[in-house]
Amino acid sequence: MTQSGSATGESPLEWLYSTQHFGIKLGLSNVERLLESLSLQPSGKVVQIAGTNGKGSTASLLEALAISHGVKVGLFTSPHLVSFTERMKVDGEQISSEALDAFILKLKIHVKDWEHHPTFFELSLALALMHFQAQDCDLIILETGMGGRLDATTAVLKDVAVITPIGMDHQQYLGETLEEIAGEKGAIMRTQKPCISALQDPKATRVIEVIAKERGCPLHFVAEPLGSQYPLNLKGEHQRWNAKLALEAFKACEYEPQEDALRHAFATVTWPARFQQIATDTGQTMIIDCAHNVQAIEVFVETWQATYGERKGHLVFGAAADKNITDVLRLLLPLCYSVEVYTLANPRGEKSDTLLSMINELAPELPCKSLDRLADHQKDDLTLIVGSVFLAGEWFEQYQGRI
Repeated sequence: MTQSGSATGESPLEWLYSTQHFGIKLGLSNVERLLESLSLQPSGKVVQIAGTNGKGSTASLLEALAISHGVKVGLFTSPHLVSFTERMKVDGEQISSEALDAFILKLKIHVKDWEHHPTFFELSLALALMHFQAQDCDLIILETGMGGRLDATTAVLKDVAVITPIGMDHQQYLGETLEEIAGEKGAIMRTQKPCISALQDPKATRVIEVIAKERGCPLHFVAEPLGSQYPLNLKGEHQRWNAKLALEAFKACEYEPQEDALRHAFATVTWPARFQQIATDTGQTMIIDCAHNVQAIEVFVETWQATYGERKGHLVFGAAADKNITDVLRLLLPLCYSVEVYTLANPRGEKSDTLLSMINELAPELPCKSLDRLADHQKDDLTLIVGSVFLAGEWFEQYQGRI
């Protein structure tokens, strides 16, 4: 029996990827219909996480807290780095390819005659909820894809809303001002249900407070990072703020934190490509990071300086064309003594020639060249690989098992 389940030879995952041609459709009516028709509203507790930066880290920290306390937890995140199965985990384990194929085939049959076909992201969310339902999860953590108000994850009834730091990103969809973007993300709040927020820019704070008041949501801003008495296996002071945000969300779910379980969760949590330091067998140190907007790059620079001081490294850089690349490079280039640029395989990737021109204009004295393959980058002792989640994913794919 072929994996495809069809005469065309198309695999279930290939069919799912083919739905990307439906594009991004912000709105809830179609996904609400999908979840209702499949009876996918969870019976356990649900936490939805929105924000510009730190969503994935906060979600992984909350997952680690749940696992260490014996709470069966499902985690839905996006995008993935290498394998689609990364997007849906139960107790830290990715969904198996066999289970994923079975769920996709069921979903494909279910929507085949729909006039308004669900999008790739809507289908991905449904697949995750099918998996979590089959595994009888007690807690489900949903990372929003983009925005919040019209994001597919908002169609799932939540018990706790979490808002990570809000900054400027995806303006073409979410608005040109911080207030507009905060309004989109703050709209995940559910009437009479608690919301836990990171400290925000005052403009974003005012918007979040107004929404919380209108909806009768108990609102708590996290005012301090995780205490230094807890070792944390994620690099950077910002991760201590994310850890405290996750802890407050855990308590808002009415779980009682236990000291030993807390220590184990924070000391062992992992979340790849967040200032991830990898030592190679040739003596190199690679720092892989998904940072792709100005706010995230500012945090990356702070973490770099706290870790390496004034030391400089070699930069391997790639970025999506719709990002604020010039301002990102202004922040990154002072950390580097040389640069190699790369055109992402993703269709959204900016061309390496354009990146070269930008760097030559910003720092004409800096040695810079383009790469055809990431595997060809020069072997420096300290290398930054940063600029896009797609860049990090491609790097992991090319170097899997080779470092």
